[in-house]
Amino acid sequence: MLPEPRLVLVIAQDTFAGVPGPELNPAENLWHYLRSHYWSNRLYPTWEDLKQAATAAWRAVCLVPELIRSVCADTALRAN
Repeated sequence: MLPEPRLVLVIAQDTFAGVPGPELNPAENLWHYLRSHYWSNRLYPTWEDLKQAATAAWRAVCLVPELIRSVCADTALRAN
């Protein structure tokens, strides 16, 4: 009899202590972007697979300066 496969399910929580207010600070904007585009609704067979996916997403986003400028832009400053 084969053992049951195990899956790792991780639910990311916002853990940044940011600037109080209705707008998100730049770090929270980046965290939200990564969660919504790369890290949500996925299952990984092993912890190592999860780490590789997280690293790949981080590199895909954070090595593109124009994307970082766009995601981390302060919307309150742009509105004024």
